[in-house]
Amino acid sequence: MCGIFHCSSPPSRGAIRKPNRSILCTVRIAFYRYLVTWIAVAIAVATVWLLYQKYITDPWTRDSQIRANIVGIAPRVAGPIINIPVHDNQEVKAGDLLFEIDPADYQTALASAKASVANLEANLLQKRQDLDRETDLFKRNVDSKQQFQNSQNAYAEAQAQLNAARANLQQAELILVTRRCMHRAMAT
Repeated sequence: MCGIFHCSSPPSRGAIRKPNRSILCTVRIAFYRYLVTWIAVAIAVATVWLLYQKYITDPWTRDSQIRANIVGIAPRVAGPIINIPVHDNQEVKAGDLLFEIDPADYQTALASAKASVANLEANLLQKRQDLDRETDLFKRNVDSKQQFQNSQNAYAEAQAQLNAARANLQQAELILVTRRCMHRAMAT
């Protein structure tokens, strides 16, 4: 009888010839060896594929570092650079001053925005006084409804212009603050 990995001895010469079981045993052994090999290869391939998928979707970085030899730098605001305190190939850290932009243009824009707000506040006061006068005259039936409505519209327009000027003032202040802070190194 043939086992999985061993076979019985071949029949003697004088015995009745039975089918050659040794060839059948050899084929079975070869088949089992190929089967075991293919199963091992399939398990290895599946393991490699699963590990690859895991590390692609969830990489493991124990000791990562940021390294850059040449980095492009661009400020949020434009202007002439008046000072560069770093030297070529100097190592910088987060918070180090990289360059300083001339604040003159932004200080002028801020002063202009403040003046515009003051001018439009005075204009709004004048339009408010005109509206009060027109309201009084309209209630006494001295002025027409059209003049009263024109005064209301002029007041609303002056109020909208003042709001726009205040927004421009806030933007000018923000740009000046950004100009002071933006030129410091930031780690990303």
